This record gives sequence, C-alpha cells and structure tokens, in this order.
Amino acid sequence: MEDFFSSLPGSRHYIIDRSIGEVEFGDGEHGKIPPIGRDNIKTTYNVGGGVKGNVGAYEISSLKTSIPYVDMVKNPEPGEGGSDTELIESVFERGPYLIRHRNRAVTEEDFERLAKSASRYIARTKCLIENNKLKIIIIPKGQEDKPSPSLSLIRTVEKYLLGRTLNLILPGNVVVQGPIYQEISITAEVVPESMDIAIPLEEDILKKLKEFLHPLTGGPEKKGWEFGRSVHISDIYALLEGIKGVDHLRVLRLNGKEGDFEIEEAPQTVCSGEHSITMRLGG
Repeated sequence: MEDFFSSLPGSRHYIIDRSIGEVEFGDGEHGKIPPIGRDNIKTTYNVGGGVKGNVGAYEISSLKTSIPYVDMVKNPEPGEGGSDTELIESVFERGPYLIRHRNRAVTEEDFERLAKSASRYIARTKCLIENNKLKIIIIPKGQEDKPSPSLSLIRTVEKYLLGRTLNLILPGNVVVQGPIYQEISITAEVVPESMDIAIPLEEDILKKLKEFLHPLTGGPEKKGWEFGRSVHISDIYALLEGIKGVDHLRVLRLNGKEGDFEIEEAPQTVCSGEHSITMRLGG
C-alpha cells in the first residue's frame, strides 16, 4: 500500500517505508488498528550486504535456494535502503552538529545536516533558497554513475524535515529532490610507452576516468565532487599522465573544449559521461 485513502475500517493494510524500516498501520477509520496485546505483530526480514545490496533493476536473475514451481526470478525495481556500518569518524563529525541544532532546523546548514540524518542511505545534501522555497538536494549512497534518490526516500526526508522545522514554514515551501548531474566527457589522444599495451591501457584509462568523475567517491581527494565544483583540466592531465604505461598526452578535451569545465549552478554536480580514448604512436 502507498496510502490509506481507499482503506476501510476493517482493512488489514499497512504502509512500509523500506528506506528507514518503518511500518505504519491504520487509524481505525482508514485501515484497521492492530489488536492490543503482546506478540500480536510478527515479521521476518533479512539484513546484510550494506550498500552492495542496492542492486539495480533486473540485476537479480537467480534464486539463492530453489523453490518448487518457481522457474525464474527478476527484480523490476532496484534494491534500496542498504547502508554500511557508520564509521567512528562520521560519529565524531555528526555529534557536535546534533548538539548544536538539537533536531530543529533553522539555518540552511541545519537542513542539510538533518536531511542527511533522515536516512543512513543518504551520502550528501545541499540546501538552497529559490523563490522563497527551501530546496534540499539529496544524493543516496551508490556505486552507479548517477546515484539518484527514489520517491520513497524523498518522501522520507520531507516527512523528517517537516517534523523538525519552524511552524512558520509551510509543507509546500520545503522541496526535496535529486541532484542535477553534469556529465563530463573526456576526449584524449594518448601516446603509450609501447603499442603492445595499448588495449589494456585504454581499459585502465576508462576505468580511472569513471572512478575519478564519480560524484561521491571521485575527485582529486577521492571524497567526491561538491555541488557546484568545476572540473580543472590540469587534474585530468595529472590523472592520465600518472597512469602506468602512459608516456604523454597529445590532445585532451573536456566536453569538446581544451580548458576547465565550469559548473555554473550550485545544484549541479559532476558525473562521468562517455569518453573517447585514441592511442597514437610516439612523436
């Protein structure tokens, strides 16, 4: 169920928010209230895997154990909600801010911190004010080129923030959404140390570029790309010429231009695009 609007008083319906593990029951008018008593609600579930368990749509194609009369299995929707154990460094970073804002959002930084606290599945947040509205940009954890939040995660963050904002802020004035990605496509002519290694070297270059331009784990410091941060061609030169087997670069372009690529708007962040690598003889 997505809501209780069509539920009758006796309907045994519930809503589950898988991103935070919350189950909501009816109020007696829309959906039945569970009976009072111990052990009246039971559930079984599996946990584990962390972020690696957030597989994409249709990536599951086999059963872990066989089930009679079940020939095949597939997942039409991607897995979500998985997160790795919080590192102690993250606890030390989060603690002082929790003491300062005390779960109440007033400043833009408060909204960013609280939005990230809404789910451990969230990796990065950004708060902007546009047209008298608070716009909260969230990026979930994930290894895909463009990590994007699901509708359920967006609703979770909205609900979490609205319960911790000033009463003067109306629900319609808080907008939660995913990031605007700016693809960075690299065109390069590479002179290898030997043409014998051209094919594996090209594969290595493409892999390194994809890693470097990942919005969460890329960048010169391998801490991802902050919202609005531009890409400097000097960093790409340093990356490619530092790969074993590369003698030098003859041509290097970012999105067709021989220069830095400027990110003009703060809601935008970098991601990997399509790259073209050409191997040339030395000279």
